[in-house]
Amino acid sequence: MGRQVVIPQRSAHSGAEGGAAADADKKEGAYWSRELVVPSRSRQVSRFWLEKALVLTDGVQLFALMWQLSQPWPWPARWLEATRWVNAFTLDVFSFRATGAAMGSTSQPFSLWGEMPNYWLYALVWALVPWSGVLALQMAKRSWARQGRSDCLLLSVTWENVLLQIMQFLYVPVGLAVLRLVNCDADGAVSVDPTGMSCGGPGHVAAVLLVTCGLGGGFLVGLPWMLRRCIRDSMVHTSVEKHERFVRGKELEFILGTSDSYLELSMPQFASFRRHSVEMPVQMCLSKLALMLDFSVLRSPPPSMANQGIQGSLFVMGVVTMAVYRTWRYPYRCKSTSYLAILVDWMLVANGVFVLLCANGVRSALTVSTSVTSSLTFLNSCFLVVIGLVELRDIMLLSLHSERSKTIELLWPTNAQMKEIVEFGPQVSSWVNTIHNAQNAILASLLVIPSMRSYEDLKKALDQVEICYEEAARSDHLLMGQLYELSLYVNELYVEAVASSPFHRNGSPTTELADLTGVLQRRKDRQVLLSTRSQRVLKKLHIARSWSRQTQSYASANTDRIRNHNAVGHVTTN
Repeated sequence: MGRQVVIPQRSAHSGAEGGAAADADKKEGAYWSRELVVPSRSRQVSRFWLEKALVLTDGVQLFALMWQLSQPWPWPARWLEATRWVNAFTLDVFSFRATGAAMGSTSQPFSLWGEMPNYWLYALVWALVPWSGVLALQMAKRSWARQGRSDCLLLSVTWENVLLQIMQFLYVPVGLAVLRLVNCDADGAVSVDPTGMSCGGPGHVAAVLLVTCGLGGGFLVGLPWMLRRCIRDSMVHTSVEKHERFVRGKELEFILGTSDSYLELSMPQFASFRRHSVEMPVQMCLSKLALMLDFSVLRSPPPSMANQGIQGSLFVMGVVTMAVYRTWRYPYRCKSTSYLAILVDWMLVANGVFVLLCANGVRSALTVSTSVTSSLTFLNSCFLVVIGLVELRDIMLLSLHSERSKTIELLWPTNAQMKEIVEFGPQVSSWVNTIHNAQNAILASLLVIPSMRSYEDLKKALDQVEICYEEAARSDHLLMGQLYELSLYVNELYVEAVASSPFHRNGSPTTELADLTGVLQRRKDRQVLLSTRSQRVLKKLHIARSWSRQTQSYASANTDRIRNHNAVGHVTTN
């Protein structure tokens, strides 16, 4: 049932000052915000800080790929050592080992990209991680179903969205781990495990087919395909304005607790983006995959460095393309996140300039070891300071100047202070209660067959929903869509219940049923007074009377045939 709230009376402002009236309106708006919004759901819908964290994580993961790519040029050892921590964002434990990377030295007795005994086991563990997550979710779903939990479906869609988000974070760690198995040295040994595997040997072929192509490749190709399918299945509108209204409507329904469509439609996967960029998660996965393939497939067999120029150039081209696209399109619904993405992208492009110079072996004062270190330190420090100041400004505005935050559209579009809640508090409260009552009527109707449904309750719920829909339509409110869909559903159940009910025209004939019951009871009492033989005879008479005309005609014809046969026999005897 919907939560019952006490509707506050708006105080009269006639003669009062504008400031007092504004304070009263603000207090009333805060009251309705507290009463109507489910706090946990509101936090779940708001992706203001989460999407910024994801933008930074994606940027650091791409920088970690750049760090891996730079081992054979190499970048200065001091810079590589100072930035080794970025591999923590790719969960690349391998790179933190003593033999995990050459760290700018070309005289190491191991591969420039690192070595590890039995590396295929390390890659196998990473390849199994996403599939283990899928298996764990399926087992959890079965467990919730066996337990008979009423929130089984809600838990399922919630954790499906969480798992998809986690898999996007694991995309680079899994890809790095499995793609390293492909590379071989010039002497015919596997680059990452030269003592344990020979290039093209049975063990190497089995590892590449099972780990890289099978488990790892299935994940690297399957995740973008799954994201694309989930997103496209949920797209309803092509217009930017209609799409934004649709998303905000579903978010509002979710934070008010009237619907779970926000999760059922996988909206957490694309709710951060505008209509033209809803497939940005898919594009980001494909961009990461292209850069990882550039890192692995185009690598020259050591000690050859023939491909490092084109390898570095293609990497920079991919980073520049992504930066130009996101700068031009402004993909995020929240403007502050778009600004952050632009800063992060061009920070990567600035680092890419040195990738281009060093990978192609350009000799100049700028590519001297000390110059590269100081230049990269200066560039990245400047970008990090700007990013830090921008985020600090956002924090201060959100904490100290809430009205200013609304003015510059800093808040998440759907929030507890939005006008659809604050300015329509009493109406929204009535609509929410009506929606809950209609949902209860729908549930009660679905538990029985159509002929047993209470069409009176459905008619009452339908009338209430239609009244609320008309009110919402006049206000052009975001709940108008849900009320319209609900009215259609209730109307369908009502029509089905009326059509299948035998008493829907005149009501239930209780008087006639009572008279018929009395007649049957009197007949039963009279039959009790008869003997057993008389009761059997009476039953046979009732059965005989119930025969059809066809049976009677068949009996008559049979009797005539017997009589004729007897007559013929009698004549023959004479």
